[in-house]
Amino acid sequence: MNRRTVERGERGLVMMGLLSMILVLTVLAALVLSLSGKETALSGVRLAGTESLYAAEGGAYGGRAALMAFMNAYPVGSTAVDPSLGAATAATWYAGGNNASQNPFGVLDYLVTDGQRFSLGSTSGTPSETFKVNWGRPYTHLKLQTTGTPTNPMGAGTYAATLVSLWLFSNCSCLRPICRSSACRFFSRLSVLMTRFRASWISLRSSPNARVSGAGA
Repeated sequence: MNRRTVERGERGLVMMGLLSMILVLTVLAALVLSLSGKETALSGVRLAGTESLYAAEGGAYGGRAALMAFMNAYPVGSTAVDPSLGAATAATWYAGGNNASQNPFGVLDYLVTDGQRFSLGSTSGTPSETFKVNWGRPYTHLKLQTTGTPTNPMGAGTYAATLVSLWLFSNCSCLRPICRSSACRFFSRLSVLMTRFRASWISLRSSPNARVSGAGA
């Protein structure tokens, strides 16, 4: 084997090494480009998720604010009890202490907000009442309605909020005989109705051109 043959062999090995290195670098560059593209696509998904979360939080806050106004919690004086409510009607709700015949939801028909009243027509068999939040209503404090599926604008999208009032049983914490009476249980249940509302919200992310207008009450 002469020197020229050896040199040719060495040059071939060097060339093969260079080609192998170029191949490895090409594969690595393709992987980096692929990962960069996927990360760019995921960033859009993360942005949409963050916007939806903010819309959901805004919907929860909007629903809470509408509920507080309806319950006369804030601002105080936004809601009053209709003067037509008499002792006889309240006694009908109480039903002589019969739990199966009591109707705590009846009081909602006598709450007056901005001169408006609901006509829910609840009975002792009504397990819950549902309200839709609609900040587009032309009233200062009454932002609830019982029909339709209104949407409220927020940023570049919209949100929809639903408040569901539940008829829950509440046990009195005191041990006095009066606290074990049916009257105490009824008013405790009424207190639960007025204070424990489960808010469920659906965030609807859409472009400004795809907004759905809210339905009227």
